[in-house]
Amino acid sequence: MKDYYRSYRPSAILNNYMDCVWEEKFFDQPRNRNCFHRIVPDNSIELVISADPIERRTEGAPETGRFTSHLAGFKTRPQEIKLERSCLLAIRFRAHGLYRFTGIDARELIDCNVSPELIFGRDFYELEEQLLEADSTPERLQLIEKFFLRKMNRWMRLADPLFESVLQRLEKEKGTVAISVLARQFRISVKTLERKFLQHLGLTPKKYSRLVRLFHALSVPRPGTRLSLTDIAYQHGYYDQMHFIKEVKQFTGMVPGRYFQKDRGIQEPIFNQYHYTNRHQPTGLSRQEAGTSRPICRNWP
Repeated sequence: MKDYYRSYRPSAILNNYMDCVWEEKFFDQPRNRNCFHRIVPDNSIELVISADPIERRTEGAPETGRFTSHLAGFKTRPQEIKLERSCLLAIRFRAHGLYRFTGIDARELIDCNVSPELIFGRDFYELEEQLLEADSTPERLQLIEKFFLRKMNRWMRLADPLFESVLQRLEKEKGTVAISVLARQFRISVKTLERKFLQHLGLTPKKYSRLVRLFHALSVPRPGTRLSLTDIAYQHGYYDQMHFIKEVKQFTGMVPGRYFQKDRGIQEPIFNQYHYTNRHQPTGLSRQEAGTSRPICRNWP
């Protein structure tokens, strides 16, 4: 991975719902400008801050959208994006994280890209203006923290510890635990569990678990002398290689052999993050480490 990516972890309170704020210079490289790059479901929701246009087209959608700052909802289908230059920064929410900052129905955001005003209200424009005018990353991070802590306090009544505990368990098991087992462990009905997931995440627990399992399967090193596609399939709980191939093709639009041969581009850091480290890796990586395939992740200044 080239040294084009920096990510910053939020404070402890926000870290439960917000994965990081990240900056990139990927699209400032001439070979990456003004051409479409494929991105696949990565179990995140991102708020992109940009004064320059960004084009997005979702597989199966009738047309290409053109945005500046926007919120890219949870993806269940591959997309293609094109930028003239790198965005200012992006905020990556955890899969369930957005519900604590807004009262919008999460189902409305699946595979959609929408104006931040519709999600966070008109005061988002004040934040956007401040971010674009700020002189440094530490200043921008402070503005982001202040804005989202205020939003979290406003929507405090939305907190659902049971839902978050179930989702944490599902993610710990990398999507391989049966939904009926989860329901029994937490002493709720499958129907109640499905209602909570649809309300807060926008997906059924079954579909989300499929995406979690796939994400971890795609985060392994590219198949070669160490792992075959069959190895990857069985290690991640798929019935067989054909089951794995079907899932990869449905969610990425490519068969596994082609996907693993493809350059992951702007998504390389997020997939590497899950293979090389856990979510709470030590911060403050050295300049030497920046040249490796491990993503850089620091605490907020």
